[in-house]
Amino acid sequence: MLEQVYASHYLADHRPPISDLRRKPRCFAPRVLFSSCLTLPTLLQAQQTPAEKISEVRKLNAKMAEQGSEISTLSKYVAMLRNLAGDAQTAPTTQAATQPAKNLTADEKLKFALPKVIFDNAPLSESLDWLKDAARLNLVIDWKTLEATGITKKTPVNCKLTSIPVSKALQTILSQVSVETRLVYIVDNATVRVSTLEEFAKHPITRVFDISTLLPRNTNLAASQADLMHTIQANVDPASWKDVGGSGTISMSGKNMTVTQSPLIMPMVESCIKQLEASDPDRAIQACRTAILQQTRQIESLRSEISRLAARCRAAGKEVPPEPVPLEKALDQVLPDVKFDQTPFETCINALRNAGKPNVNIFVNWRALQDAGIDKSKPITLNASHLTLRTVVTKVLAAAGGDLLDSVIDEGALTISTRSDLDRNTMTRVYDVRDIVLASGNPQKALQDLVAGIQKNCATDTWRDNGGTIGSIRETNGQLIITQSSRIHRLIDAYLETLRQVKKR
Repeated sequence: MLEQVYASHYLADHRPPISDLRRKPRCFAPRVLFSSCLTLPTLLQAQQTPAEKISEVRKLNAKMAEQGSEISTLSKYVAMLRNLAGDAQTAPTTQAATQPAKNLTADEKLKFALPKVIFDNAPLSESLDWLKDAARLNLVIDWKTLEATGITKKTPVNCKLTSIPVSKALQTILSQVSVETRLVYIVDNATVRVSTLEEFAKHPITRVFDISTLLPRNTNLAASQADLMHTIQANVDPASWKDVGGSGTISMSGKNMTVTQSPLIMPMVESCIKQLEASDPDRAIQACRTAILQQTRQIESLRSEISRLAARCRAAGKEVPPEPVPLEKALDQVLPDVKFDQTPFETCINALRNAGKPNVNIFVNWRALQDAGIDKSKPITLNASHLTLRTVVTKVLAAAGGDLLDSVIDEGALTISTRSDLDRNTMTRVYDVRDIVLASGNPQKALQDLVAGIQKNCATDTWRDNGGTIGSIRETNGQLIITQSSRIHRLIDAYLETLRQVKKR
């Protein structure tokens, strides 16, 4: 039934309304124009079934993520070789070995990779001053607000990270100085400001979005606007909107949407809109292919630069360090033998940092673990062989804290903390599940069952429908808009992949 509806609207001269499938069980694709100028890939794309298109989008997105990780890793390697070859200004060992150019924007400086970030019980003020100088950031700290919450300039900071983006270094510092009070940063033009989440919420910003591509033609404009508004409010920090006691507002004027929100929530609104815009398979396929081509050219350029810099280093008699690998690949390397016999938890983590080649950036939020009653000196016993580094980390965390601990990959580092701490950071993603529900004789029931299955099998107690405070799901045109933590998004990805594999059998 749903496939027939999909096909009947395939050449329709309008965009679909953004509607809840439980109220309006329809699924659409954009119009396809056949002409003599169509290329072979375009014709092949037009002949694909909806499920095949959705599958291709998933594969292209995976390719983009893989290339993005490679670009990040190669960029850090280039910075390392430039320093070795003398192309970058060097600094004392107590400072960063390389620095971003002064004329870069604040966002670009936050992406810059620092060779080493090491703090051993360093005062918070000194740690932030070091980062400010190393990254040439215009960093402004709201000490008055921080001190009112009990966080002082002398609060100790401990971390050891290598080849890490400035943004991750800043996140790491802020995340460990307090568990009760959430410290965050925002980019305000050329300035990076640090304060509490609550303080930033008091100073909302306003943005106007062009939503013309999200509104259907020849349909009730007011109803479509209201549906889009509800979709955003239901999935982007629902408690932050004025209708339920928050401060965020949305207003519509024709094909423009004006949003007033906290500077921390506004990027989530932007991400949600971008994902909705890219949710049509045909458009997503074209956008992915364009992005992959651009990434491929960037990788070729980076590798050419690496060859040039490596040759210069060898000509100068300098040993060229081995090329690093993306963290995902580093975690998949197999460790021949792991033996921990009543070894302190912290010692185990230090050993795992150095167990693979290359070494792995691992950050542990010891403050969050301590508040959960987990001691860094807890003895761990583990004898294993021929397991991946990822699996060994999981086993060590289970031995140290049972179900309390978990890890996530974030900007080139494996962050370890309590699940409650990791779940404080949420993101909104759009999952196209039409390939799963289309095959059912009753698409509406299949979609409802899928939502129930996700909420049952992926961190049940975190969903708002189950009494939790984190997760939300909304269905629209055979797609699921899900707000969850990155840890639970990983579980959802695995759950949906399992369903797809079962469906193929």
